[in-house]
Amino acid sequence: MNALSADEMERFQKLSNSYQPEVQGPLVSTKQSSHSIALDYSNADPTLATKTNALAITHPECRIMKGDGNCGWRAVAFGYFETLFALRDTLRIEAEIRRMKSLTTLLERVGLSDSIYEIFVDATEDVLNRTQAAIQNGAQDESFLVEAFNEGYCSDAIITHFRVRFSLWMILALPFRCYRNVN
Repeated sequence: MNALSADEMERFQKLSNSYQPEVQGPLVSTKQSSHSIALDYSNADPTLATKTNALAITHPECRIMKGDGNCGWRAVAFGYFETLFALRDTLRIEAEIRRMKSLTTLLERVGLSDSIYEIFVDATEDVLNRTQAAIQNGAQDESFLVEAFNEGYCSDAIITHFRVRFSLWMILALPFRCYRNVN
């Protein structure tokens, strides 16, 4: 097997870095029947077809996240806001805002300049405030969240904020859990 030269590796890396998949559709779809997923996979591997049929029974609705490399993080972040909206508990949202600000204080303590992450925190706080306002105004659906997450800048900023928060948790929480039971 021939090894690639350094120039070839560099060329492939540049191609990889610049690749943008041609994925159509919104970043976050409106709710749709989960049976559409079952239909999409009906001719797939029988195990997968069985599982998607079962999913359609237990979870009758779903949302499609644009498969752009951020879809997993977008799904987690959207699910977070959708759950907060479904709970209809404005005090919980206020607690989440306070918790988010305490994490910001922690980021400052570990030496990160707020200029690095403040725009991401602001975007997240803005959508938390929109969620609280929607609850207070009696909104019946989460279309405001779909709209927010389909704004590219807003969606990307929230995703980045979630990544920063998760990284902070990994740095601070996991070492303690890993070494806590060591004698």
